[in-house]
Amino acid sequence: MLLKRLLLSILLLVCCFTLSFAQNDTQDEDKTIRIDTELIQLDVVVTDKNGQIVDKLNQEDFEITEDGKKQSISFFSLIHPQTTENALTPNSSSAINPDKKTSIDVPLIEKSGRVFIILVDDLHNSPINMLNIKKQLFKLVDGEFQDGDRVAVVTSGGGLGFLQQLTDERRVIHKAIEKLVGRLQAGVGFGDPAKLTEYQAQRINDGDREALDLGAMNYVRNTPISIDQARTIVQSTARQIVQTLAVRTTNTLDTIRNSILSVKSVPGRKTLILVTDGFLLESKESDHFAQMRRIVDSATKSGVVVYSLGSAGLTTGGPNDPFSAENSGGSDLRGVGLSLSSQEAVALLDGMKAIARDTGGFSVVNNNDLLKGLNNIVTESSSYYLVAYYPEDSEKNGKFREIKVAIKGDRKLIVKTRKGYFFGGEKVNAKELAKKLEKANKDKKPLDEADMANFELVNSISSVLPVKDISLKLKSDFLGIVDDNKNNTIFSFAIDLKDIKFTQSDNKHINKLTTLFIVIGEDGKVAHSTTSVVDVKIPDVKYEEISKSWFFYGTTLSLKPGFYNVRFAVRDPITSRLGSV
Repeated sequence: MLLKRLLLSILLLVCCFTLSFAQNDTQDEDKTIRIDTELIQLDVVVTDKNGQIVDKLNQEDFEITEDGKKQSISFFSLIHPQTTENALTPNSSSAINPDKKTSIDVPLIEKSGRVFIILVDDLHNSPINMLNIKKQLFKLVDGEFQDGDRVAVVTSGGGLGFLQQLTDERRVIHKAIEKLVGRLQAGVGFGDPAKLTEYQAQRINDGDREALDLGAMNYVRNTPISIDQARTIVQSTARQIVQTLAVRTTNTLDTIRNSILSVKSVPGRKTLILVTDGFLLESKESDHFAQMRRIVDSATKSGVVVYSLGSAGLTTGGPNDPFSAENSGGSDLRGVGLSLSSQEAVALLDGMKAIARDTGGFSVVNNNDLLKGLNNIVTESSSYYLVAYYPEDSEKNGKFREIKVAIKGDRKLIVKTRKGYFFGGEKVNAKELAKKLEKANKDKKPLDEADMANFELVNSISSVLPVKDISLKLKSDFLGIVDDNKNNTIFSFAIDLKDIKFTQSDNKHINKLTTLFIVIGEDGKVAHSTTSVVDVKIPDVKYEEISKSWFFYGTTLSLKPGFYNVRFAVRDPITSRLGSV
């Protein structure tokens, strides 16, 4: 039962926003240097007034302040796409402090290329705009991404199944783009006589009398009731609209943050391209501004830069504009309607522009040439400075610290980087946290050894990067369409015995490895899952020879033709080491 719940958890992650990664078995191990968890690492893009990348600067040209206090740069390097050496080079005047803790990895830039997450905010994309988005994304994938680049297509509304994975397989990326569908409903009011837009509803909910009167006048024009009755109904309708928009925006912001966190362990700078028509931030029903700060914090700690692309392009009012003269509810309120329409156009872009700005990226809005904007984003992701420092103030008080990076002298250069982070983690209310923990653990039963093994296997198989403590290989061969009652697909597994610990008994070296094998269909549903025990027994006389080789076995399944995501994990019960592929 526990395994079933855990597998359902995997399915939920796959269908929503957790990214899975495919890597070649021959890929070199990531080289790292071990440094202090307090190190703040920033990738900084510097451009001139024409938007051209400036890559001739030295460490001495940079100045970093944190909450207004100057910081000393400990590491500095210029990074290009194919850099294979250390991404963080200690400067000549400051070696790594041996007294510093060494509990995190600062990885090198991988030889495999760049990492892009294309997050299509389908909750805030209209079906009409989505047609153009898909067209431009196809051109981007086929024309701009290089061999070795890895791309994930993610949606805020889910629905892509395992296609939401980071991959260099163009077929998988194309398939994900093909399945994109805009979910934002066209039109205004959806039968509401007041013809309220989300922004107008938000203004009414915040106490804007003129916005309320405009809605009430529209209501009276379409329904024979008094103006006072109309105001009461409009206020109630506005609140319902605001609650709905708050949930939708919360889902979008959660997807952005979780997508950022999901690639935290991937080496190098990662680029997230947010494609959206725009969304409204709501502080009254949901504290979206706190969510925005968490996104910036997560981006700083995960090495992710967000670029926002306004998929609506150039927008102008038309015959269906709710604030046009014929829909304004009276000439005396036409000015209010036009003002609200103008304010709404700005408010819809505020959130996406702030996320890009505060994570070191930029926004492309009010522009019908989406492909050019995408190309500029890809170009800027190709060259940057990597700088890092140890904060002068080491008190981990959970407060948000603002970062500023400047170029010394009057160079008129534009500097883009992330704007801050929570030092020591975000400060939380201890009483509220205690209540949540108490509620979460109220009916929770302790896990036995078998449950714990399954839990660890599921974690390894759903992790962002494959777990490599035990080296594994996985291969599948589709034999063709045969009778439905016969298996048509062979899966071959290989376990590197050099990574396995054995015990001796009856002249044999033995171990009972626990494995998890899962096949996920294109629709995101689990097509097959199996946990099993692989009983490995090696005669003592052959142990020296066999223990240095691979252990092979396989299984067969009956699967319908199509795309599948196949995962395999192994746990050594003697050492508790894990491997996944």
